[in-house]
Amino acid sequence: KVIRNGAKFSTTIFRKKTFTGLYTRWDSYAPTSQKIALIRSLTIRAKRICSPELLDSEVSQLKSIFACNGYPSSIVERIISQVLENSNSRNPSGLPRAFIKLPWLRSASAPFKRKIQCLVEKYVPLCDAICCFTTRKMLCTTNKDVLPMTYLSNVIYLFTCECGRKYIGRTSCRLSERMNQHVSKRLVEFAAKPNVAPVKRPRGRPPKVTKFATPRNNILL
Repeated sequence: KVIRNGAKFSTTIFRKKTFTGLYTRWDSYAPTSQKIALIRSLTIRAKRICSPELLDSEVSQLKSIFACNGYPSSIVERIISQVLENSNSRNPSGLPRAFIKLPWLRSASAPFKRKIQCLVEKYVPLCDAICCFTTRKMLCTTNKDVLPMTYLSNVIYLFTCECGRKYIGRTSCRLSERMNQHVSKRLVEFAAKPNVAPVKRPRGRPPKVTKFATPRNNILL
């Protein structure tokens, strides 16, 4: 937000009218490091954007916002003071960082993090291990049954005839329905009545689907 005062300009944080001040609450199921990082990141943003004469008012507003979200005032005061006093050095050690993503399991996460950092310091001393926790599932699992290939819709298919000719098409209906539309009607009637000999068998055989692809990735499988 830019504020004009005569011939000078001042900057501060802009918030929409719909801003409610809701952030990750202190008692939520999330790592404590993420909550501390939230205080640090919002303070760094205010320090970089706000003009010196408007920085104090923005810091006071941040303190009230964190108080509404249940953050302890002692922790908020300590983190804000550290950010305002320290420099902007993001990597004081100067070592290359290795980020390790781990699942968040409350009390079991912190001891496991310390063990990993001790092992890295012991066997890889020239690397700084940064453990990041997440509350999301690390492995993607699904309980849904996999549909057969012929039941898929919105696919790109390839028909290959025995004569060597090929046909590429795209359909929004089921693949099985589109396959039946490509087959000759007389051949379908013949297949429905196997005991009746046809007067004249149509030439060629029904084409078969050799490959298909979804339009999402545009890759022919």
